[in-house]
Amino acid sequence: RTAAPLVRALVRAEREFNQRFYRAKLEEKMLEFSDVEQLALQLLQNEDGTPTPLAAQLSEEFYQVMVDEYQDTNALQDTLYHCLAKPDGSNLFFVGDLKQSIYRFRQADPTIFQQKLDRFVEYGQPGPQKLFLDANFRSAPGVIGGVNAIFTPLMSRKLGGVDYGPGERLVPGLGELENYGGYAGDCEFRLVQSERPAGDAEYIARRIRQLMDPTGGFTVRGETGPRPPRYEDFCILLRSRGAFGDYAARLESEGIPVYVDRAENLLDAPEIRPVASLLRVLDNPAQDVHLAAVMLSGMGGFTPDDLVALRLGRKNGSFYGAVMASEDEKVKAFGQWLRTLRQLSQTMPVDRLMEEIFARTGMVWLSWRRVRSHWRHAGRQRPAGKSAPVCRLCGRLRRPRPCRCGARHGRGPGRRGRARPGAGPEPPRLRDHHDGAPLQRAGIPGGVCRRSGP
Repeated sequence: RTAAPLVRALVRAEREFNQRFYRAKLEEKMLEFSDVEQLALQLLQNEDGTPTPLAAQLSEEFYQVMVDEYQDTNALQDTLYHCLAKPDGSNLFFVGDLKQSIYRFRQADPTIFQQKLDRFVEYGQPGPQKLFLDANFRSAPGVIGGVNAIFTPLMSRKLGGVDYGPGERLVPGLGELENYGGYAGDCEFRLVQSERPAGDAEYIARRIRQLMDPTGGFTVRGETGPRPPRYEDFCILLRSRGAFGDYAARLESEGIPVYVDRAENLLDAPEIRPVASLLRVLDNPAQDVHLAAVMLSGMGGFTPDDLVALRLGRKNGSFYGAVMASEDEKVKAFGQWLRTLRQLSQTMPVDRLMEEIFARTGMVWLSWRRVRSHWRHAGRQRPAGKSAPVCRLCGRLRRPRPCRCGARHGRGPGRRGRARPGAGPEPPRLRDHHDGAPLQRAGIPGGVCRRSGP
């Protein structure tokens, strides 16, 4: 009783804060992801939990509702899926892996998936069904056996949230050993007692030397069967990039060629940020901040005073509206340039669109000038293969073919990276275990770059 007034006051304060915070975000034309979830729920579900007429209408338009990474969903998102599906949920399809649930700090609740696994029947029986996709086609049988040997005694409902048994345990996808060309593969576990990365690097360098020794008999699986290893077959995965230097130095001291994949974020490069802003504007021109960034960049050539004068000439509406309504010749030319690019973006793939942008603005030349200036002031020669960020962005977006900027970008079929005459065997790679394929199809925000597959 004593605490009741305090609790009521706390609830009122929390509601008032949420209302004021939400109004502030609306004034700034900004919403958080949680706001979008809540608004979607209000559109699709009544307060009594029944679907709204809009939800009923939308559910008739979807043949299947398919959800990937279902282990990282939460209760609100799960409700949205059911609102969009048929009332009996018969067209809902979930794919996930409880062992890969890593977003609980974002309110993901893997127990939602676990409850369905416990309740659903085996595939082929009446009612909601489950099907275990436990076949592994990537690894050799020896690697699969090694992984199972480690996780079978360790992982359980209490430790890891799932029993590592039938359905969860991996099985060789190709079946019998002859389907692997007679190559069984191997998996070994070594405990290295070292408090510093240099100790691990020393052991790894020594082990690579041993495996590369022709007299050792070690082989890897090639396209036509087992073959002797090459340096490019070795890949060292690290938790972070901080120790890359220690490993690279140790491998090089042993005479082992090494390539360090630092996987820089090209969207953070000064030359790329205006390009990313331009792509966002082409998709949705009512983005004042990105439009101002484009105009202030080398592509626009405007000054802050120009933008102030433009806004003073039309104080209401979007900044794009001010550009389109301006009578200034320079602004009118810029507006026409934007309209032309927006028309091209409707029919042209993103790599060709960016070629057109670079060709019309001279961004490639500006990027090269900055790179050369950086290395000249640093008193060093430009490293081999170190290209301007704009060219690297082209290379990550396109198939290999000549580019209008004068380079040949992309990757050939079945090859990673780019081969250079006289470069020798490709070295082993150091990669962060979070590294993924950068800027592939939908890599640049803004919607201009659309996925080409399901």
